[in-house]
Amino acid sequence: MVELSNLSISQNNIALGYAGDTLNTAIYLKRILADRAVVDYLTVLGEDFLSDQMKRYIQFEGIGIDHIRHSTRRNIGIYAINNDTSGERTFTYWRDTSAARLLFQDETDFKILLDYDLIYFSGISLAILAPIVRRKLMEFLREKPPKVQVAFDSNYRPKLWESPETAWAASALAFRNCDIALPSLADQVSLMQVNREETIVKWFRSISASQTVLKRGSKGPRLIGTIEKNCKFSNSSNVVDTTAAGDSFNAAFLAYKFLGESPLNSVNFAHQLANLVISQPGAICDLNSFKKFMSRYNSENEL
Repeated sequence: MVELSNLSISQNNIALGYAGDTLNTAIYLKRILADRAVVDYLTVLGEDFLSDQMKRYIQFEGIGIDHIRHSTRRNIGIYAINNDTSGERTFTYWRDTSAARLLFQDETDFKILLDYDLIYFSGISLAILAPIVRRKLMEFLREKPPKVQVAFDSNYRPKLWESPETAWAASALAFRNCDIALPSLADQVSLMQVNREETIVKWFRSISASQTVLKRGSKGPRLIGTIEKNCKFSNSSNVVDTTAAGDSFNAAFLAYKFLGESPLNSVNFAHQLANLVISQPGAICDLNSFKKFMSRYNSENEL
């Protein structure tokens, strides 16, 4: 989607960018892995100026665009970010008729996904799909070969769903059909309508995901599954905008897992990258600061 940020009434200025939860993750994943992996993005765009600019931006970030389709009937969605004094954000959306809602709608053959080692999608991906497409996607994931790994983050946006019950039913099925679960504690409290972290942890222990990473913000991530550990890492002292904290975390964890790092090293790296992201406005941090972060992190950790 088009991202509108840095809204200032006094200066009457708006920063325009291109973002969205899965795109954010794809961008950070490619930035981290560079030439060590091919990262493609699947979506539907319009044929308008902003759609064209967004496609160019995706390509600029090194992400494959061969599977991006275009709609002559719809344009891309738009969202605006508003941050409070602590950096926490709220969103305003214009995406009810976005082109992305047509993903797989004209062709529900998911065989193209078998070309990949890893498929990543989110609860927003599920929410914008037509129910029949959502069902067919779950059937595909249930029957996919083991060599294709699946990662899922519920990333709950209530306004996209008919009800919390529908959202949780769809998300629970997706978690049951994934190999790597990347939920956040806040989302799961809302989706499962429970307050106790241990109740959520118990549920994730009951599914077949090989590793679950429960994101808990400044409290630190919790590993559930093959590796079990409560993690506590240093937090950013300069929180400007929490947009894409979870998206960047997911990318960093998946990237380091892809490179063969341990779950503990992977979540440490993921938490530190999220610290960088929330210290800057918008979803995608400045490329130069990202490169400096990577150089410093790799040097300090001898990677």
